Amino acid sequence: MTHQPDTTAPTAPLLCAVVGTVLMAVGGMLFVNVNEDPEFFIVLTVAFTAPGLYLLITGAVAHGIRLARP
Repeated sequence: MTHQPDTTAPTAPLLCAVVGTVLMAVGGMLFVNVNEDPEFFIVLTVAFTAPGLYLLITGAVAHGIRLARP
């Protein structure tokens, strides 16, 4: 069996964190308008915030894994 190197792209954790932060900010701006049309803006808030939170956590975990490797 061959040994495959465990290399990752150095920008992947940073890119995930930046995109996640932008999505969380957009979700927060949509949440401010919840008084206008609650059903519509809650759906949009969740649609932007959930992937943003996922990408933010994924970027942090990937960065931690990258730092822990020798």
